[in-house]
Amino acid sequence: MIHAASHVGPAGILPRAGTLGYDIVASSSAVVEACLAADVPLCVFSSAEVYGRSGVLDERDPLRVPTAYNARIEYGVAKAMVEAMTVNSMARGLRAVVIRPFNVAGQRQSRAGGFVMPTFVQQALAGRPLTVFGDGKQVRAFTAADDLTHFVLDYMDAAIDAGEPIINIGNPANRTMIGRPAERVRDLLGSDSPITHTDGRRLHGDAYAEAESFEKMPALRAATTLGWKPSVNLDELIRTTADYYETREDVRGRYAPL
Repeated sequence: MIHAASHVGPAGILPRAGTLGYDIVASSSAVVEACLAADVPLCVFSSAEVYGRSGVLDERDPLRVPTAYNARIEYGVAKAMVEAMTVNSMARGLRAVVIRPFNVAGQRQSRAGGFVMPTFVQQALAGRPLTVFGDGKQVRAFTAADDLTHFVLDYMDAAIDAGEPIINIGNPANRTMIGRPAERVRDLLGSDSPITHTDGRRLHGDAYAEAESFEKMPALRAATTLGWKPSVNLDELIRTTADYYETREDVRGRYAPL
């Protein structure tokens, strides 16, 4: 069983504030119990948001809970609770692994959740300004959905057999400041769109909050020990996203800010 269902995205979670934590924990609890009953191995999607801090983040690092209880913190705390439930249920016989994805992007990702890659690409294709939040110096490491899928399909069983309960999935080679992908999108698409700087609250309302991690970098240890490694670089990720949206509408993001 692969459990990836969740409300997601810095903008997408905002309408769920107050019920977000319950939705994530309750649905995950039902999946854990079903997998136990059927003796089916489980792969649970967590989030890098659980770290609650900035820096290079390792699976063995302690997690921090900030005290500003916005929707983003509710999301991170709920994901941490799901991790604890999953790992503790291994003592009850559950065979499972929890993965923490870092800034996944790629084809089909909608700007509706507030994700920067499809937003930049769709803005450039439409000849609209590319909106970078803040000074654009936030550090991220974008991971291709294809690389994440490769781990789930080809290494999940090995991870469960190896007894690695928590695994970071990311691409440190794609380390970049947020403003840089906006520049690469313009260059690769031959766009004349200007790059503008704004505040996320202007687009998504006062409930919007930036991540606690100004720098969010994965330390890859467990995944690479199993033999997995990411292969899709930042330019390729931009091109595949653009190829997808050059011929398709972002239906879910139809009413999202552009």
